[in-house]
Amino acid sequence: MASRGHNWIDGALAEAAGSAWFELSTPGARAPLGRWPRSADLDLEIALEAARLAEPAWLRLGLAERHERLSRAADRLLDAPDPEGTARRALGFERDELERHLLGLDAAVAEGLTSGGPLARGPLGARDGPCLLAPVWSSGWHAPARAILFALRAGRPVILAPDGRLPCAGDALRDAFAELPRGVFQVLHDDGRTLVRAATRRPDLPTAVVSAERLDADFTGASHVEIARPRRVTAVVDPALELDGQIARILDAAIGRARALSGSRSGQVGRLITPERAFSRVGEIVLERLAASSEAERPLPIAAQAQASALEAALALGLDEGATAVLTGSEDERGLFPVVFTNVEPAMRVARLGTPCGLLLLLRAVDLRSAHSAAGRLDQEVRS
Repeated sequence: MASRGHNWIDGALAEAAGSAWFELSTPGARAPLGRWPRSADLDLEIALEAARLAEPAWLRLGLAERHERLSRAADRLLDAPDPEGTARRALGFERDELERHLLGLDAAVAEGLTSGGPLARGPLGARDGPCLLAPVWSSGWHAPARAILFALRAGRPVILAPDGRLPCAGDALRDAFAELPRGVFQVLHDDGRTLVRAATRRPDLPTAVVSAERLDADFTGASHVEIARPRRVTAVVDPALELDGQIARILDAAIGRARALSGSRSGQVGRLITPERAFSRVGEIVLERLAASSEAERPLPIAAQAQASALEAALALGLDEGATAVLTGSEDERGLFPVVFTNVEPAMRVARLGTPCGLLLLLRAVDLRSAHSAAGRLDQEVRS
């Protein structure tokens, strides 16, 4: 089978140095979607050298010229974020679902082309030299595109290591940035961890921004490695407002096929806090909507595959802590996605889980003010 993806090193398509590759497939597929290079330490060394050579000339262009070139690259990305539909098929989207998944990409691109915000204070704005970005597949295009554009505009060469479960996002970004000078933007594919392991061992790499899910469990930390954790948001239900509409929006954000708990966007664990006087009714509405939701019955194939062990662990943890589990599905065929827990206390470990999976937690508070306070504390604890 011909390779569907290549590395992009020093302005040219390339195989991995060791000619290694991996296949991408989805559950139930008749054939793999394609092969991509499995890069390792030698590939990173070659890309790093190309980036170091490219950096002085890229900086000399000046901010205005870099911004102009990157604006044209951003336009190409927005025009064709998934040229062959490979990412859509890898995620398990139906034809009309990719557009919804990409909502907000233009805003992420616009933010990346400006110098303000949290990026300017983070590792991409505080250091010089080449940087490696290794997001997880649930970031899709949004976070990588934003970070790449910011770093390049600031004059830093970028090496992108897309997650092996969504390598086609790297190919789309490569196509968008292909006209930049050699070595300024490069793509190194890997199976999810191989290249990240190599990056953590290289102190000569100024900055590696790596999603926590791609680090080995025994990673003890390196000064050049910054851990990027997904953004978490705890929803608060206001009893004074119309409940059905609030719950509909929350569940759409939680279990929609192009949303968080499907694993294809923010990858957050869903947490919903309700003041005591509306808690029972909110729980009823949640379960009624889940029972009628086709999206609860058919998570994305890649999400179901990736989240299985995390959901099993979350279910065991919640039950052990005394939360009440509600499994969706028909009476004779209970499904594991999503797992819903009610009677969750903020102090429970299950309430502070950070691994992206189809988990919805229903918590109660004394009143609305207490609910917002608890939501803020939980978000802070999960982020830290």
